[in-house]
Amino acid sequence: MLRSRCRLHLAQRCPRCRHTARHNRPSRDRFLCRRCGLAGPADVVAGVNVRDRARSAWVLADAPVPDRHPLPIR
Repeated sequence: MLRSRCRLHLAQRCPRCRHTARHNRPSRDRFLCRRCGLAGPADVVAGVNVRDRARSAWVLADAPVPDRHPLPIR
């Protein structure tokens, strides 16, 4: 399921400490985390957040399927 960018707050979330706030974007092009001080271009920070979300999704997609009918323990 795809969500809009606005709902995920990818450009407002700090990839280091995971703090999400509208004030982390003091301008359209800059990112500055109010909690840990991470700073950089907003597009780069959003790209890192997209990459991290994609990696976590692949972990779930590659996880083994649990056995629906486990053997009884005797």
